[in-house]
Amino acid sequence: MEINAPQLIDNLEVVNQLISDFSRKKCFTNNYLLVNQLESLILSKNLYAIIGNDNLILLVDKNISFKVYYHINNLEEPFIVNADKPLMMEIVFKGDQPATIKEFWCRNGFAEHLTRMNFALTYQQKSVVENINSSLVIKIADNEFESRLTTNLFENDLDRYTGDLKSFEEIDAFVKNSNILCAYFENEFCGALQFEWINSICWLGHIAIDSKYRGKGIANSLVATYIEHNKQTEDTRYQLWVIDNNLPAVNLYKKFGFKHTGKSTVSMLKL
Repeated sequence: MEINAPQLIDNLEVVNQLISDFSRKKCFTNNYLLVNQLESLILSKNLYAIIGNDNLILLVDKNISFKVYYHINNLEEPFIVNADKPLMMEIVFKGDQPATIKEFWCRNGFAEHLTRMNFALTYQQKSVVENINSSLVIKIADNEFESRLTTNLFENDLDRYTGDLKSFEEIDAFVKNSNILCAYFENEFCGALQFEWINSICWLGHIAIDSKYRGKGIANSLVATYIEHNKQTEDTRYQLWVIDNNLPAVNLYKKFGFKHTGKSTVSMLKL
């Protein structure tokens, strides 16, 4: 089967109809959150489709790569695409890793990359973690200079493909919405945390500490501030994703009371 270059999608009704047509019984899919982004992706001309006989692939242009969302109904139908960027996807699962769909993507040139766990916390469940570093200041980012510092820090610290790296414009929009915390150690910028509210949950999106300042309790202070700053009631909910073998990060979140929800993702790459 020959499949040409991805087709740009410029009509919301068209993509909604495609998703409906390919969402068949026993369909393998990772398209759980994309539906909330379709309109903005179409307006920004960042949504593409590969339409097979039984399978639908949606690609989101992430600048350095395409993020893959799939509806797979026929495991024998090959995935062939002429793309000028690496392809990345995340397969969501509970319990054991989903061997069948992983094998499908491996047959089509993808390789396993990272596994992440979903952690959750309610305010009333949190543990108190004290910050005793008097040289540290945490503040809400409020200017373009801090937007650039945060953008550069995330680019240097986060995984290139699954870190969901944000452009300066995206980071600056978070700053304008008061959704970035900055850390300063002895008046030097040393760390940042980005968060946002989605469906009544305050998600910790990204956190990074400059390598020169690690071991000084900066991540502790950023997470503690993120929790306290966003408290609305005792039932305020927080969630995040963490790489399963990043033990310092896993232990940091557990220290605050975060627990694995049972949901995980495994990312696959085709470079």
